[in-house]
Amino acid sequence: MIIDVISGAVADRASFVAAIRDGLVVFERVRLVERLTRHYDDTAIIVGRTEMSGSFDGAPFAAACRYTHVLIRDRDWRWRLATAQGTRIVER
Repeated sequence: MIIDVISGAVADRASFVAAIRDGLVVFERVRLVERLTRHYDDTAIIVGRTEMSGSFDGAPFAAACRYTHVLIRDRDWRWRLATAQGTRIVER
């Protein structure tokens, strides 16, 4: 599952991949600003900050956000993204 940074909507993997494949979501720039990773056995939690720009359904967007990704290690020892939450940073 992915939680959309702009709208807070929930998207499953298939919907998110389709949106990128079909050009509904286009990322022009994604800049990693910071990242902290913690491991707990077969689980990893990543908290970070990015700046990104692109377009959604033809409308341009730019956003700074904080995110939390939770990854789990499968039986083949590969890391898999279980969930991703993005929160837009609003400048005051």
